[in-house]
Amino acid sequence: MTHRLLPRSLTLRLALLAAVWSALGLGAAGWFASSIAVRQMQAAFDLRLSSTLDDLAGAVSYEVPAGDRRAHPPAGAPSQGAAAAPGMAGSEGAGSEGAGSEGAGSEGAAPERAAPERAAPERAAPLARPTLRVQLARRRSGTLRAMAGAEFQQPLSGNYWQVTGPPDADGQAVTERSRSLWDADMPRLPAADRPLTAADGARIGEARGPRGEQLRLIERVVELPDAPDRLLLQVAMSRGAMDAEIRRLRWLLALGFGVLGLGLVAAVAAQVVLGLRPLRRVRDRLAALRAGRRERLADAGAPPPTELAPLVAEIDALVEGNRATVERARAHLGNLAHALKTPLAVLRVALEAAPPDLPEARAQAAALDSLLQHHLARARAAALSGAAAADAAPLAVAGEIAAALRRLYADRIDLTVAGDAETRVAVERQDLAEMLGNLMENACKWARGRVAVRVSAAAGGAVVLVEDDGPGLAPGRHAEALARGVRLDEAAPGTGLGLAIVADLAGLYGGRFALGRAPLGGLSARLELPGRRG
Repeated sequence: MTHRLLPRSLTLRLALLAAVWSALGLGAAGWFASSIAVRQMQAAFDLRLSSTLDDLAGAVSYEVPAGDRRAHPPAGAPSQGAAAAPGMAGSEGAGSEGAGSEGAGSEGAAPERAAPERAAPERAAPLARPTLRVQLARRRSGTLRAMAGAEFQQPLSGNYWQVTGPPDADGQAVTERSRSLWDADMPRLPAADRPLTAADGARIGEARGPRGEQLRLIERVVELPDAPDRLLLQVAMSRGAMDAEIRRLRWLLALGFGVLGLGLVAAVAAQVVLGLRPLRRVRDRLAALRAGRRERLADAGAPPPTELAPLVAEIDALVEGNRATVERARAHLGNLAHALKTPLAVLRVALEAAPPDLPEARAQAAALDSLLQHHLARARAAALSGAAAADAAPLAVAGEIAAALRRLYADRIDLTVAGDAETRVAVERQDLAEMLGNLMENACKWARGRVAVRVSAAAGGAVVLVEDDGPGLAPGRHAEALARGVRLDEAAPGTGLGLAIVADLAGLYGGRFALGRAPLGGLSARLELPGRRG
């Protein structure tokens, strides 16, 4: 089912595969790059918040008015009653002096008038509230000057700060905030929230602003020398600008990686098109070869790429093999026509004679049959020569033939077969049986009493030796014995085609056949056959 889903075009397949892998790889790379960039932006944003909070802490002062020492007495100060006694004594003294002066001016005054009247006690003044002062513009810090600027002055701008002090005598918390908060209070981080915690104890987290906007808030509790309790410092900035920048960054990354992916797919498609161009040239050369305009694919002027050179060489070898097969077939047809010409003429004369010469006709018919069998064997061998499936074991085939010949010549021939059973040759079993059968039958026919067959492995193949103790042949007549239709002894039965068939079949399979003198004294037939590849 998978091959049905894929396009038939190799270019489309490779482009589709490149698109899938590019999408996966670039998607993962884009997600990783986006995550790193977002973390860096958030870290920079938090660093800006922390720096702003540090500068705010340096600009805060807690002041208690001088007349409000009773509300916030310093350590070791006298109580309120002790502080009022000196005032009261002074008043009485002043009254006495006044009385004395008046008495001195009018004589005879009653003594009771010399005693001053006790002044009524004064009502206590209201307590003054302590104040938080945040001096921003006077500082040299650029951050503080920015906090004193429009960002923190414009109402509900999204940038806020607030300092919350301890409650005063009336129980109201002393608060100083930026104008941007207007009359709202800074939100607090939830207790259950576990945000990033700075080394100085600052807590950073998310909160909702006065308008419901998403804020990034940092808060820290500090202690000042003049403050009786700790102060809470808070700085918050809107995430809107940062979130918009993050969205813009992600969009740019998606666009960039998308364009890169399309470029990679286009590059792969271009590589495939350019890479397959030599195959199109090979196809054109094959078409020219089939049309007869070329004899070979290889071209010395335009050699194929290194990767295609073995393919071109194999195709040329196949073409040469087919051409050789066709040439052999033509030669076989010519030989067959030439060989049949004379027997057919003699047969026609014998049958047209009055009366017909039937013995001669039968002899010529037998000759025709032998010739046909010979050429059919050669045609079969030519068709199967070099086949990849050709495989046979010479020792096993020789053993089967020897078993049949022993029954025919059991009374006078000692036939032995020996050799390597693992040796195999690249020859069809039927053709190997025909070659060995002709050689072994010929040896049994001429032997006096002994025939030996030996199979041995050789470089690139196998060697089969068939030897007998017969009369043998003179060295000068070996080539004559291999000629087609030649019978060296007309008294012996046969057609004179056995050795010729062996030589032809051996040549068609790339082997060799030769005759020689055997150590037994008779004829030695040496058959060399190619081994099986792989």
